[in-house]
Amino acid sequence: MIVLHVPTFSLAAAASFKSPWQSLAPRARLLAAVALVLAAVALPRGAWPYLAAHAGLTGALVLASRVPLGLLLGRLGVEFLFVGVLFASILFSGRGEPLVALGPLVIASVSLRDCLDALAKALLSLAVLNLLVLTTPAPTLLAALAELGCPRLLVAVLESMLRYLAVLVDELGSMQRAARARGSASALLDWATLGNILGALFLRTYGRGERVHQAMLARGFRGDFPPTERRALGVGEWLAVIVPCLLLIGACALHFRSPL
Repeated sequence: MIVLHVPTFSLAAAASFKSPWQSLAPRARLLAAVALVLAAVALPRGAWPYLAAHAGLTGALVLASRVPLGLLLGRLGVEFLFVGVLFASILFSGRGEPLVALGPLVIASVSLRDCLDALAKALLSLAVLNLLVLTTPAPTLLAALAELGCPRLLVAVLESMLRYLAVLVDELGSMQRAARARGSASALLDWATLGNILGALFLRTYGRGERVHQAMLARGFRGDFPPTERRALGVGEWLAVIVPCLLLIGACALHFRSPL
């Protein structure tokens, strides 16, 4: 999963062309994405018409961004491999009237409804977040966080981490190739070899971090990365922020009015 996402954080995979979504200011895109995710989470269970409206808006954003559908679906597929265990635990929790029995596992009505609800919300949230990182390079996204008032120290830590994460992944690959060249043909499957590689990588990471920090201080770094040019939001960008915020307000109102 890390190998899949590191290139996107380093340089957005779909940021090489223009689209209506990418013409928005980065902080407008960030606010819209966060509002859409919170709106999906705030919806009560079983609010299918509102989830369908949310899905329609998300689909419109995907079309407006012109992100390749295969790229987006591939990332979603990998992410769902990691959250599938959670969905399975909800599906086989056995709440409600039994519908299907698979040996000791029982799919009940309430469990099935909750699983489908969680699946829809997770799919919408991940689609929006992937759309954001696929179209917004990491430095631009972190600059948007700083413009929105995120603590500068946190932004600096995140920027340093993302800048060198890809380097560390490449170094891990070179260490695995070196292990195979020394006769460990199953370096990817040998847990002892992989543990030694990760231990050596941790030590290299610590040493590299010290050297990088000293080099940054020698070049005049004082805790803040150079600020980026900031422009005022236009009418279209305000609409892109306001519409998801209205959806979020409606979802919260619906959530508090629905019975628990």
